[in-house]
Amino acid sequence: MTDFLPRQNQWSRCHACGYCNHITWHDSNLHSAGTYEVTGCKVCRYRWSKSVLIQSLVNRMKMEFKRESGKNVFGPEEPIKATLELFRSGHCPEVIRECYKVAESVFMDTFVKMWARSLQSQGLSQ
Repeated sequence: MTDFLPRQNQWSRCHACGYCNHITWHDSNLHSAGTYEVTGCKVCRYRWSKSVLIQSLVNRMKMEFKRESGKNVFGPEEPIKATLELFRSGHCPEVIRECYKVAESVFMDTFVKMWARSLQSQGLSQ
């Protein structure tokens, strides 16, 4: 096997966002060339984690709306608080507030679009 990477710890660029990642080289008994440990891009993981939090908050807001509308929804009594409890240790309060604001705007945008379609269909039927 030819050595394409030097057998040392090094920095490399993330292919998705361009930020630097640290790659650690370890000697290995199983592989004669050694192994590289790549933890992944912290920036990409952080963005992914925020997007997951936002999407789960939007889903919980939809569930809460359905529950308040009288539809049968399975899940906890207070779905938004339950979701925030899951992410409480992963993000600081400022990030959670920011994600909640984004989720709220996404939910309200879809809610307003549904309301406009409902009004439009009522206007067409009359």
